[in-house]
Amino acid sequence: MPQRWLQFAALALLSLVAVFAYAPIFAVDFFWQLELGKLIVERHELPNVDMFSSVHPEAPYVQFQWLWEVLAYAAHGLGGLHGVRVFQVLVLVASFVALGIVARKLLHGSHAFAFCALALVLFEDRFQARPSATALGFCALLLPLWLDPAQRDRARTWLYVAAVACVWSNMHSGESVLAVLAFGSLAVGSLLAWRLGTASRERASRDAQLFAATCAGVLASPHFLDGLLAIAPQLATGNKEFLPSYTMLANGLTPSFLLIGLGPTLISVLYVVASWKRAAWSEWLLCAVMLVLAQHAVRNAFLCLVPLCALGLRVRGRPRLLFALGCTLVLVAFQDHVVRGYGGVARASELIREDLAPDAFPEQLAAFMDEAQIEGGAINDGRWGGYLIWKLWPRVHVFVDTRQNLSAEMWPIFLATQRSDTRPAALTEAHRRWGLELAIFRGPTFPLITPPPEWLLLYKAGDQELYQHRDGAHAAENLRRAQAHPNDGAQRWLAAHTRERDQAAALQRSPEADDRQRGSLLASKLSFEAGDYADTLRIAREAPAPNDPQLLYRAAFSAYVLGDRESAKRSLAHLQPAQLTPAQRARTAVLARALHSVSF
Repeated sequence: MPQRWLQFAALALLSLVAVFAYAPIFAVDFFWQLELGKLIVERHELPNVDMFSSVHPEAPYVQFQWLWEVLAYAAHGLGGLHGVRVFQVLVLVASFVALGIVARKLLHGSHAFAFCALALVLFEDRFQARPSATALGFCALLLPLWLDPAQRDRARTWLYVAAVACVWSNMHSGESVLAVLAFGSLAVGSLLAWRLGTASRERASRDAQLFAATCAGVLASPHFLDGLLAIAPQLATGNKEFLPSYTMLANGLTPSFLLIGLGPTLISVLYVVASWKRAAWSEWLLCAVMLVLAQHAVRNAFLCLVPLCALGLRVRGRPRLLFALGCTLVLVAFQDHVVRGYGGVARASELIREDLAPDAFPEQLAAFMDEAQIEGGAINDGRWGGYLIWKLWPRVHVFVDTRQNLSAEMWPIFLATQRSDTRPAALTEAHRRWGLELAIFRGPTFPLITPPPEWLLLYKAGDQELYQHRDGAHAAENLRRAQAHPNDGAQRWLAAHTRERDQAAALQRSPEADDRQRGSLLASKLSFEAGDYADTLRIAREAPAPNDPQLLYRAAFSAYVLGDRESAKRSLAHLQPAQLTPAQRARTAVLARALHSVSF
């Protein structure tokens, strides 16, 4: 394979890595981590309590990724959120450069390119502004030592291993356990081989020294052991990051999902078949650990690259085929990130200019709360917790963020807030127990859109809703501040959706009835979500096909909120529940009972 083609392909791969890493921030963990980085820098100490909580601000909290948070805060200080995105690009490009250098030394030419292209597909879950994005880089730094005994015999290798383990542990203690498991596997394998007479005592001693150096390095993190203990509660929450790799197939049978879901299994079979009698005990144990971890969690699927690299050390030839395979994998990554993720090149070019992913965070609502100086303890959507912390703490404390550091008595309340029909009772109980007076959720917060008497709507921007309890400690002051502030939530939200509004308007002007209907559906969706219920009714009545299920659903609720019960009943009478989503059917059933109308 001509060298210039490999160089061009490598440059294209790194360019895609940079583009993917530069994506608008969408990681829901990021903002509480950014706030913690700020506190660590300002206070010169690691927090050990959950100071953001509206229920237990003195409860213990394990801070085990402090170094990444400090670096992210430094990047934010230099360039704001744009600076964080550039920092993410540097981290991931450096990781793939390191992986490419290592792969080229171990595998050579087209093998190395195909290997890195597969890494791009398998590592897609970690292209986020999170500490876990550093895992590939650390694995690349240690990969030659894991697979090549000669590399482990070099002078002062133990110092290098200890240094990498130390940095990794302070960057993300929970994931640095990979280094411990890898070098532990090598040490156990070499010891077993020595006992069986297939390896020297010096080999076993050397690998044991590197394992000890790894342990010393990770223990240099102040919270390594606490970080390990924190993993069990994360598993108990049902965190999707810890679902087996094959569960990716439930999201669809796209090429990337097939590779992530089935890749670890296929590589396991290949490795067993090709290495049955050829691999040393240390390699067998190392690869077995990596394959188990790759199967265990979607986020760890990339670890199957370790046994794949071990196979590549023993397999040569077919450079053209491997180059073609690598190019195909790059196209798969492009299709997944750009075509499926963004919706096409044009949409990607438009969105990549934004620092935040659209509709991922309550931007308008948080801006209102900040400008109006709203304060108090909040119960909230957990995915929004980190953003609210970054924007509003310490004036507002949150009930939950993506750490889900909840006590036993908080869990039932949290679970009940996940559904709009059980949420009102949960909010009332949260106020009774802990005095939580603010409710911040994606709308509709309550099943009938309109709240119970004790909760007052302070602000609505699209599906971002803020309610205040009448008897809250800051109720009078918050109500005064909200009334003094321009209530422009619908306008702010719609202004952030100019593209959709223009698209709806263009379709509604079309001479084709089908286009006008699609435009009406989009326009009614925008007006309904923005809280402009009168406009939602108007659009539904003027649509070419006013009996469309979605138009009828929105019209029924809009009429109810505006006090027109008869119009709401008429809309329900024409609505077939089978044509709605499960959540919509549940809300419609509540509305039907409230109207004493037909039963759904």
